Amino acid sequence: MYPSPAWNRRLMALAISSLLFVACSSAAPPTTQPAAAQKITIAGIADPAVSPMRNMITDGLAEADLGIQVEWVDHTFGGLYDKVIQGGQTADFDLYMMDDPWVPAFALAGSIADLESLGYVPDAGFVPATLELGYWPPHEGARVPGIDSSAPPRLYTLPIIGDTQLFFYRKDLIDQPPDTWDDVRALASQADPANKRYLLAMRGVAGNPIVTEWFPYLYSFGGEMFDDQWNVSFNSPAGVAALQLFLDLKQYQPAGVENFDAPEQGACYLSGQCMMNIEWTGYILLAEDPAGSQVVGKTGWTIPPKQERHASELGNFVMGIAAGSQNKPAALKFLQWFTSDATQREFARRRGVPVRTAVFSDPELQQQFPWLPTVQSALSNGVARPRTPEWAKVEEILGGQLHRAVVGEVSASQALDTAAQEVTAYLSSKGYYK
Repeated sequence: MYPSPAWNRRLMALAISSLLFVACSSAAPPTTQPAAAQKITIAGIADPAVSPMRNMITDGLAEADLGIQVEWVDHTFGGLYDKVIQGGQTADFDLYMMDDPWVPAFALAGSIADLESLGYVPDAGFVPATLELGYWPPHEGARVPGIDSSAPPRLYTLPIIGDTQLFFYRKDLIDQPPDTWDDVRALASQADPANKRYLLAMRGVAGNPIVTEWFPYLYSFGGEMFDDQWNVSFNSPAGVAALQLFLDLKQYQPAGVENFDAPEQGACYLSGQCMMNIEWTGYILLAEDPAGSQVVGKTGWTIPPKQERHASELGNFVMGIAAGSQNKPAALKFLQWFTSDATQREFARRRGVPVRTAVFSDPELQQQFPWLPTVQSALSNGVARPRTPEWAKVEEILGGQLHRAVVGEVSASQALDTAAQEVTAYLSSKGYYK
């Protein structure tokens, strides 16, 4: 979706100053007190994909390597977003973890620092699609109102966790991984909903969940959300066909799936009732955990099926330095440490999802974690959500209409046409059309 530029990195020299306290008296020479350890605080997000990173920090790996105390504070998705957007440039945190679609809003609000202004230059070791998520404005595609077409992209965040959508399938039940949606349709005959053997389970809740679920269907049919002028495109013939397939597959899914979110969808797979599912990388850990999974060792991983192309929604976790941080050099040092090949290898050993090409191609890690090549392929075939701070509202509108289609209130074309009208009206009110 975006170009794959090669980058060179200069490691920035960081000096950590020590405070020298001198006590003088006529009877004793000056004495030097030990310097207090430097500390940075991270505003993190509670999520299965994030757990390996959080554990590395609480285990003291960063402090041991950097000599910097690192405090991790968990937040919910919505809680952290609201705190940063409403709080602006505060000194409460030094680093913000973000879902990648937050970058436009955080950059425009002045909540995060421009990494390049701090002397950081990325190298060529990142999976290109993951690094691109941190630029504002983006290198390609439509630009939001107020951003000049000649404004150079600046790097505000680094990818830290290569979270993306994968296609899980039961390799003990299915001989070959489904490559196309026709392959999925052919496997539907093996489903037996009356006896709780389901083809798959969707996330049908209105808003973000159902939009996220439908996203790879749309792009696999050759559709897209918008054109390069922010004109709505999701109600194209490709979009209607993608939604019709989405609706047709409901008959092979659990009752009440229109009210499923990630926990219910994942439970269908982990309990052994679903033959396949679109899942995020965090569910790899859950599927292979005997404490809560009945399908340990039975999962195959591939990228979501294609109609015209393969497409996964990118959902990388990224991290940026808080604009109000008083410890920016130390925060940058932490980012460089966590995104290094060595640290990312340790992250992968703990079943984290890396963002560095060398880690994905490591033969030892591939043997230990056979899903790594599939994750790299999904990232390389991934599609970022539209780069606009209005995406959350677009999801709300579109997701409401998709849900209406799933519950049978409207047809596929009616749902998408209504959503297109409402999204167009909303973006028009925000000055997106001249």
